[in-house]
Amino acid sequence: MDPLGTGVARRHVRGDRRIPSAGPAARFVRTPRLAAYPPAGAGTPQQPDGGAPRRGTYVIPYSDRRLDAFGGYQSGMPSPGYYRWLWRGDAASAAEAAVRGVVARLRTAGLPVSSADLVAAGTLSRGLADLRGHRTPSRTDVLDGLVGALIADDLPAPPPWITRGAIADGAHPAITAMVQVLTGDAVGRLHPDTPTPPLVGAVEAELAALGLSDGEHHLDLGDPRDQRRSAALHRLRILGIPGPRLDDGLGSVTHVRLAERWTLRRGDDWRPALIEAGAHGPGPAEAAAFVLRDRLHDADLAALAGVLFDALLCALGDLVADVLGGATGLIDSAHDLAGLARVGRTALALWRHGEAFAAAHETALLALAAAAADHAADLLYDTVHGGRAPEGAGEAVVLIRDLARHGDRADRTDLIGDVAALAVSSAPRSCAARAQASAGHSAPSTRPPRPPGAPAPTVSATG
Repeated sequence: MDPLGTGVARRHVRGDRRIPSAGPAARFVRTPRLAAYPPAGAGTPQQPDGGAPRRGTYVIPYSDRRLDAFGGYQSGMPSPGYYRWLWRGDAASAAEAAVRGVVARLRTAGLPVSSADLVAAGTLSRGLADLRGHRTPSRTDVLDGLVGALIADDLPAPPPWITRGAIADGAHPAITAMVQVLTGDAVGRLHPDTPTPPLVGAVEAELAALGLSDGEHHLDLGDPRDQRRSAALHRLRILGIPGPRLDDGLGSVTHVRLAERWTLRRGDDWRPALIEAGAHGPGPAEAAAFVLRDRLHDADLAALAGVLFDALLCALGDLVADVLGGATGLIDSAHDLAGLARVGRTALALWRHGEAFAAAHETALLALAAAAADHAADLLYDTVHGGRAPEGAGEAVVLIRDLARHGDRADRTDLIGDVAALAVSSAPRSCAARAQASAGHSAPSTRPPRPPGAPAPTVSATG
């Protein structure tokens, strides 16, 4: 922890290298190298054209909660609030402050803590200190004494100060209160003139220009201004910035709504998170694109569908085009019916709402959905004459159904015939009956299964 009590840590980012910094609270995020270093003896490197270099040293304000090892920061210190009391006083005063804080927290939460419990906790803490050879009760002596005095139930897991790990989900309320009180609530602050990465100013300027202040925002995605506001908030979501919360609107990648409801609250973690995200790019669009491209490495079809959805919500047109091209190449060699169904239904849902998300990509989206449905039908036809339905068969049949219902009407009959043929087959029978019914047919089709090697039904991208 910062010995001067300023509550800040330094990060030095230079190209894509990670350079150690002073203090245990600094974490590093890789950033693309702007220009290669010249060979030895080549002289001083020149500043590249195009603005300021994407490298620098920035001070990050930190808080006790982010520094606490029990919060998941493995390089952090346990109970930084307790050690602040110890630094400013002595072990006895730190122990007293810890007990007083835990009791106040539990009583505020409505949990009974009697005076007898306090006497028992003090007695146990002093007894453990004597047993362990401590002159005065230490932090673990105080915590263990409180556990012995306040908790009569069996604990599902050891307390975090024993395992040196994060507090477990479903921990006893008393354990949670102890960890929170000893963590502390101090927050570091930066001087207003402290330099920050370009991303910080870019985000603040964009939010101000779009009228996105703290509070609740209802967005109509049919309105161009609200589309820009939605894209700005989704970019912050992709960057993991605490503050914007999507309360309603997306549903799933296959149920897109044309309205969103967001809540924006910029708390103590807002600025530190923006400074850290500045390693990804100078602006919100560039930074979000960097994060999404990083998700593309070794991505399967299902993961690629998620990237496609997020890229369109963030209005990252170049990335959308790259993802569409990559998905088309993966489909031809795919054997994952569930992945085919996910990417196909995602593309189809976004095509149906192209006026709000992807007007420039409508043709490619429908072609991608049709390619996924065609290949899924080919895979399903290999199993329609017996045996168990392959994994993902139900999702694939639903994709064919959805494309028949919402795609180009010119080939609707052929696709519905595919659904009907699959519905009366023995393999995916358990999952295709409702798809056949919802496709608009009350009786099974007599269309025979497509023979091996026969061309798959196609959907035009003009509807």
